[in-house]
Amino acid sequence: MKKSLIFILTFVLLLGSTAPATVMAGSNIPTWQIISGPSNKIDPALKNKLDKLQADEPITVIVQLRQRAKLPDGKGLNRGERLASVIDALKKTANGTQGPVRIFLRLRNRQGAVQKFTPLWIVNGFSVTANESTINEIAGLPDVLSITHDAIDIVPV
Repeated sequence: MKKSLIFILTFVLLLGSTAPATVMAGSNIPTWQIISGPSNKIDPALKNKLDKLQADEPITVIVQLRQRAKLPDGKGLNRGERLASVIDALKKTANGTQGPVRIFLRLRNRQGAVQKFTPLWIVNGFSVTANESTINEIAGLPDVLSITHDAIDIVPV
C-alpha cells in the first residue's frame, strides 16, 4: 500500500512538472515562464535555523515555485483594468501550477508531518508549517524554486 501511494504521488509530481511552459494564444489558461534556481533550494539562514530545531519541532516557511506568470503589458488599459489583468494572470498561474505540490502537502498534512499550509497566488507558492525532514522533502520536489523562513526581521534604525 505504501509503495503504491509513493508511486502514485511520484507519477502525479512528474506529470505536473512536465506541464507546458507556454500556452497557445487566445486560451484562457495563462502563460508562464519557468525560473531555474540554485541547486540548494533552502536559504542558508533557514538551514541554520533548521539545524537548531528539536526533533519534529515545526517552523513556518515560504515555498516559492519555479513557474512565474507572464504579466500582461497593460497597453490601452486604465489602471483598474491593468490591475485586474495582473491579478488574473497571477491567480491563473498559481491555479495551473500548484497542484502537484498541493497534493504532496495535503498528503503530509494527513500524515501529521505538515501542521498547516496556505497557498499564496501572489508569489506562486505556499506558507507551510512543518518539521525539518518534511521541509527537506519539499525542497526535493521538482517544481520548488526556493524555501525561506517566514519571518520578518525588524531592525531598529
